[in-house]
Amino acid sequence: MITSHDESPSSSFSAWPWATIRAVLTMLVHEKGERLSNNNNNNNNNNAAAMSMKASHKIEEEQDAFRLTNGFVCHSLGRASSQGIFSGNDPLHFTIPALLLQLSLITLITRTTHFILKPFGQPTIVSQILGGVVLGPSLLGRNKEFSAELFPTKSKIILDNLSVFSLMLFLFLLGVKMDLALALRSGKKPIAIGVLGLLISYGLATLAAFLLNHFLSLDPDILSILPFVVELHSMSAFPVIACFLTDLNILNSEIGRLASSSSVVSDVFQWSLITIRFATKIVKSISVSSFLGSFTSVSLFIVFALYGIRPAVLWAIRQTPDGEPMKEVYIFGVFIALFGCGFIGEAIGLSAVIACFIVGLVIPDGPPLGAALSEKLDSLVSVLLMPIFFAICGLQMDVFAIQTMKNIGVIHLVIFAAFLGKVVGTIAPPLFYRMPFRDALSLALIMNAKGIVELTILIQRLKNNVSTSSLYLYSDFNIHSSCN
Repeated sequence: MITSHDESPSSSFSAWPWATIRAVLTMLVHEKGERLSNNNNNNNNNNAAAMSMKASHKIEEEQDAFRLTNGFVCHSLGRASSQGIFSGNDPLHFTIPALLLQLSLITLITRTTHFILKPFGQPTIVSQILGGVVLGPSLLGRNKEFSAELFPTKSKIILDNLSVFSLMLFLFLLGVKMDLALALRSGKKPIAIGVLGLLISYGLATLAAFLLNHFLSLDPDILSILPFVVELHSMSAFPVIACFLTDLNILNSEIGRLASSSSVVSDVFQWSLITIRFATKIVKSISVSSFLGSFTSVSLFIVFALYGIRPAVLWAIRQTPDGEPMKEVYIFGVFIALFGCGFIGEAIGLSAVIACFIVGLVIPDGPPLGAALSEKLDSLVSVLLMPIFFAICGLQMDVFAIQTMKNIGVIHLVIFAAFLGKVVGTIAPPLFYRMPFRDALSLALIMNAKGIVELTILIQRLKNNVSTSSLYLYSDFNIHSSCN
């Protein structure tokens, strides 16, 4: 059985064993009842009733789920491979052929969308997400038969897992390509830019949300998600900024190093505040020992990455003569460390994605190891895996979730306030240090870039029912525009 649930871990942790037991017992009783009913029908020669029951059971199989208590959905695991259509098998009811068809459709639609939008200067990420929108409930997915056959619930779980794996490898590669030490050598300016940009953006967006609620009396649903919108659009995520600078080929320029350093400061400052707030909630709702355990585990993981993995990698590099490629055994060891650290990250609550990014940061960029890893993974990640991740983002978007134009206006006004605050907070310190206004403005626009980190946070909030689908739609389209 494959199980999934929509509740947050903290709210359902204590209840899930009993919910799972109830789910299994319910399905066993259901199956037993069907067998007894079929036997009685055969004994009574009631063929009509038997045919009706089989038809009913077929409908339930096509729905692929039994909805039970506590938000759990149980799926029939089924078989991975089909014996072929000539054996009476429907390939779409088996995992491997269904996944292959889904990947083919995702690749075809996203590449076609990119071919159409490329003359208009749209980046690949926009085409990939819009390709997912085409396959999702906004267009083709509105046909229930299409959605049930090609993207049933249990196959979406497989795609979700594949998209997380894609994100792990992408952020690992991004970390390998980053020179974090170089980014942190830019002096006092990054501290002023990172802190002021975050505080002014957050403050101005919060003020805008307060004034809009005061004068417009906002709906409770929109009002409840505005703090999340403010938090999301006031951040300057280091992986996003670094990826954006890499695409522009200015990562190692003066403005590129300043933007990288400022985003590191902004990230550290914001996540420190979030950690303090989260720790306060944990202490109040659970216990001090839970927080101390999580904090200690994460700290030890970072120490292990710096003083365990990095020295081992440097030793492997020293064993490689100049101009010679890395031995396969060393690259194999890196992948073992990568996936092992991903598991440890999940075990301690850090997330496998963040753990893989940290592992990438401690690996030196350039030849021989960094170049070898990039050569082996770049095409796989950028051509196949990441389009899957972005398409999954688009599959969860529904343009028909928009309720009123008032809600659209409110969300975008708050987002614009966060954007304006980021511009003001980023421009002021460089101008104080006599940087040309044009360079300062370019830096401010770079610091406003949104991308994969924000999309990941949105998806996680959507899964935990913290944000509504309309919020996801508004924010996602804003992220598209920020990537241009």
